[in-house]
Amino acid sequence: MNSRISPIVFPLIALSVCLIVAIPSPAKRAEHKEQSQPALREKAVEDELAQKVDLARSTAGLPRLKRFQPSKKEIQLTCSAAVTGQKKYDPMSNLIEMYVTTDVGEQTEDFKLVALGTAQYRGKLTRSVVYADKDWPGYSVTVFREQSSTPDHVLYRVGIARVPKLLIRMVTPLMIDHPGDTTEWKQQVVPACSRQS
Repeated sequence: MNSRISPIVFPLIALSVCLIVAIPSPAKRAEHKEQSQPALREKAVEDELAQKVDLARSTAGLPRLKRFQPSKKEIQLTCSAAVTGQKKYDPMSNLIEMYVTTDVGEQTEDFKLVALGTAQYRGKLTRSVVYADKDWPGYSVTVFREQSSTPDHVLYRVGIARVPKLLIRMVTPLMIDHPGDTTEWKQQVVPACSRQS
């Protein structure tokens, strides 16, 4: 009996090992499937939320802000947060406030920060100005259905941002030390959201 191993055995063993390593685990497959499911953008809810911003400002005696269309970055990051259930952020400016709610009329702290331009700091009785209206005259809203929603319990992932005046928007990218920072946000976008705009 010949004890030599046929030359074809080694490539077959190597191929088997490669296949075993390349095949994702059931948990990885489920995660990938979840992240490739299309996310539902709630444009009617966005309009409702915009009305709440106008009402909050009117009630506080503040002038109306201009509503801007959300940027591709805001849409894709909010969508990715809705799909994964994890908060996303803009590494360059971190201006997008995100939260989950069942009630779009709820005035969360994130909502107040953008709508009123003020924040409530610990130990202070009054709200402090964060966004001066003359430099931050606009806002944008993006709303997606949270992936974990059920027909009986709908959750909304809200992305809301204050928009600066044109001069600030033009100058900000020029002041970045590392140009790669302007596209770093794309690494957080999941496949299901990469075509949203």
